[in-house]
Parts: sequence; C-alpha cells; structure tokens
Amino acid sequence: MPSVADIDASAALDGNETESVPSVTVTGNSVTDGGGNPGQGLVMFDAGQVLVVPGMGGAARVFGNPVVVEVYAGVMVPVVLPDTNLAFPTSFTYTVTLRLEGADSDLVVGSVEISRLLYPSATCDLSELL
Repeated sequence: MPSVADIDASAALDGNETESVPSVTVTGNSVTDGGGNPGQGLVMFDAGQVLVVPGMGGAARVFGNPVVVEVYAGVMVPVVLPDTNLAFPTSFTYTVTLRLEGADSDLVVGSVEISRLLYPSATCDLSELL
C-alpha cells in the first residue's frame, strides 16, 4: 500500500465532477485501533480496474486506482468516490483496506458497494463499510 507521501488526490472526484458523475462521499469520524484508541494511518479504496467516464464534449475522465486517504487522530479525510452502481454502465465493487500504525495486520474487506442505492444521502461513514 502506498504511504501518505504517495497519495494522488486526482484519483478521487473533485467538486466539479460530482455534478456529472454519480458519487458518494465517504467520511470516517471515529476510526480506532484494536485498543479503542484514535487511529492513524491510511485507508485505500481499490476498484481493481481503471474507471473511465466518456467525455461529454471533451476529454474522457480516468479515475486511477487505488484512492488512498489519510487517517489522523481517528478522523479519515473525507473522499468522494464514483458510485459503484450508477457511475458506469457496468457495476463494480471496491476492496477497502484499513492500515493503522501499530496494528498487527491490515483490515481488508472485499466486494464493497458504495452507492446512492444503499446510501440515499450520498454520504456514508467508513464504519458502515468495514
């Protein structure tokens, strides 16, 4: 998994793209380690493929993988991700990996759907995915 220095924020959606690409914002307001202490580390969202949205009168938008966000003092930096069921003609899932400092191993959850069909408010918390 990449370190914090390797984070490529361009892999997530920016504010302008959320209008044209169905998306969900993932937050993490209480990320703790195995002892219940506020966690520090990284969360990786990996679709396992490069996702491409055809351009609407312009260039296509390519979403790289994985999207990596930082967890500091138990709070994950919010990230806007393409909707797994509505953003592309074919549905996909994410593998979500939580890597916290001092943990014996990573927590890896596969086949995670992050969709407005499941979260109508277009926002979900990391705890709902793990």
